Amino acid sequence: MPYITEEIWQTLPCEGDTVMLAEYPEYDENLDFPEAVSSMEKIMEAIRAIRNRRNEMNVPPSKKAEVYVATKLGSVFEEGKQFISRLASASAVEIGEGFEIEGAVNVVTADAKIYIPMDQLVDKKAEFDRLTKELKAVEKRFAQSMGKLNNQGFIGKAPEAVIEKVKGQAQKEKEKIELIKAAIEKLK
Repeated sequence: MPYITEEIWQTLPCEGDTVMLAEYPEYDENLDFPEAVSSMEKIMEAIRAIRNRRNEMNVPPSKKAEVYVATKLGSVFEEGKQFISRLASASAVEIGEGFEIEGAVNVVTADAKIYIPMDQLVDKKAEFDRLTKELKAVEKRFAQSMGKLNNQGFIGKAPEAVIEKVKGQAQKEKEKIELIKAAIEKLK
């Protein structure tokens, strides 16, 4: 690492022959920008929230969608428009005081309410078909687990650890069925 550090130091404007003999930098009040840091943190929080919501909905980063940012800090988000567009996979970013958008996904941060039109994120028919197919598969696995647990021969012969494992699988499958059914209801 010292060689890399020295190489970088030599390419920057510097005084002296080597970084090893250079004076340690001192804090300079003129290079502190707390307002810019605060603004960037607000933009980063919005980007993080959008990306998390897209991830929850299994939307690939390659799928672009319009983003509407409702905020009282318009100038801050206007300056960060390019970051939101690039890092949150937005095809366009519109900033205003408020928006009325039907069928939009809402993302709320401390400083903004963000809307993403659902139709641009998800092909509803394809998502409905995928969820229905996944629901059938999970219900089939759940039925198999419950079949084992209801079989007295299995309960009598299987070790306790195997029985507990099957019970755990059945519980996870039951929870997954509920989540998928909730997702299908939201989609309708």
